[in-house]
Amino acid sequence: MVTKALPDAPYRALVVDDEPTILNVVERVLIDAGFEVLTASSGEAALSELKAKEFDVLLTDVHMDGMNGFALIQRSEQVAPTMKTVVMTGYDSYEMLQTALRTGAHDYLTKPLEDHKLIVHTAGRAAQATRLVRSNVDLIAQLRASHALLETANFKLRELNEELRVQANTDSLTGLYNRRYIDTTLLKEVSRRNRYPDPLSVTLIDVDQFKRFNDKHGHKGGDMALKLIAETLKHCARNTDIVGRYGGEEFLVILPMTTPENALSFAERVRVAVAERIMDLGCGLESRRGRLDGMAGRSGGAFAADHRRRVDHGVPDP
Repeated sequence: MVTKALPDAPYRALVVDDEPTILNVVERVLIDAGFEVLTASSGEAALSELKAKEFDVLLTDVHMDGMNGFALIQRSEQVAPTMKTVVMTGYDSYEMLQTALRTGAHDYLTKPLEDHKLIVHTAGRAAQATRLVRSNVDLIAQLRASHALLETANFKLRELNEELRVQANTDSLTGLYNRRYIDTTLLKEVSRRNRYPDPLSVTLIDVDQFKRFNDKHGHKGGDMALKLIAETLKHCARNTDIVGRYGGEEFLVILPMTTPENALSFAERVRVAVAERIMDLGCGLESRRGRLDGMAGRSGGAFAADHRRRVDHGVPDP
């Protein structure tokens, strides 16, 4: 999926931060990637720009004097309802992420914004989503204006809606479900488990020492390792299992109709399978036992989050 601005149709970004250094860094990174970029040092100035011009993505700081980032997002939805927003914050917490998403943010970046590729990738995905939504709006207008185009436009509309749905629920690197989808699905599965007697287990898999591996082999090597682990998880899982990337190097697998004992067997299959494939990376990795960060499961009674126990099985430690 394309996330970089195209030369013949560059994405237009508005970057808002009251720190000049942050503004300069993000502006330079996006311009180098082919974006058209305007900057603003306050929420009020940004709102004026939004009223005057059309943008594909808004990247805004949260804590600013005057109008803060969350207020700007809410006001921008009135001015530019199809435009996606990326929050830039130094507070990397689950509560901050939930607040940003509830306010209407499409995605977020964590300061100090040292990963320039991530800035471009995140802004590009948000801008692409904006253009997809605008394409939907244009198609709806065409449908109302011309009944003769109904069949063709409906087909395109379904394609665009499906692409939006997949993008919203999928981790772009691994192709697994993303945290947003996993959190939502897990709540549904736990609710179903508490209502019916069917067993349910959850495994949280963490790749130990991944930062050290990433520092040694670079982001390309780290991405290859994460992709390999993701492919292995999908291969080991059943069609009814829900496999997702939960964090940077964390993976969560929801195992419906699975007892804790069978969940442990699944974890061991993953460990063995990754151990067999790890040398495919060609980075001189050794196959060692890592850690399954958490496993929760119940085959009787109520299922709750505190039913967690650590086990010394899981994916190899790079």
